[in-house]
Amino acid sequence: MQRDSNYLLTTNYNNIDLNASGIAVICNAWAELDQEIHKKSFDATIRCINFYPGIHSVLLAATHVGLNKENQGINLWYDNSRMIFVDEQGVDWIRRLWLAAADNKIDLNRSLFHHNPSIRDHNYQGKFCMGIWEQWQLEWLLNHYFPQVKNVWYFGAGLGVRRDPFGWAQLCDLIRYQHTRPLNILSHRFGMLNNRQDSQNLNQANFEYIEWELLSDWHLVTQDIFVKTNLEW
Repeated sequence: MQRDSNYLLTTNYNNIDLNASGIAVICNAWAELDQEIHKKSFDATIRCINFYPGIHSVLLAATHVGLNKENQGINLWYDNSRMIFVDEQGVDWIRRLWLAAADNKIDLNRSLFHHNPSIRDHNYQGKFCMGIWEQWQLEWLLNHYFPQVKNVWYFGAGLGVRRDPFGWAQLCDLIRYQHTRPLNILSHRFGMLNNRQDSQNLNQANFEYIEWELLSDWHLVTQDIFVKTNLEW
């Protein structure tokens, strides 16, 4: 049964437990995004993830990027994802779909983008790190691997943070159509950036901080932390 698009994710904004079990999803954290605003946003992302102990896992988007054992860095993003979806869970179709997405023969020398080292190689203080490629993987993780999670934090630059297969808009749809339970969708004031789309060249495109106070579907929880209030996108 479809939930109404105005379904409220929460009405008790000021009592959200920011230290509840949570995961962070980082989208479009590309090395090609090297303007000062990107560096500040990535820094805010890392500080936020490190500050809240309830964030126990970090999911790094690997779409448009060649991610494998050779370039995964110290956090073993590829190995940890493969461990969950191929080595441990035991269902053949999940193994095959993961391999089709993760081992899709992207030429690493011709990949559209590359992961930003400041995000890829940061020491996340013991938090579990893994790569993610497709929406079904986020759904599967929330329902089977992270059933205790209450908070999903989003970070990144550009439209992909909302529209990519595992962006916050897609999570809204998963909740709306009851593919997963209601969850708190959160972000930091400087953790997401808008792309004005005034250039096809990412190095020349203008990015800007989101004007959160002008948005009717996000609510300030505490200093610099906002929560999504409904399933609209």
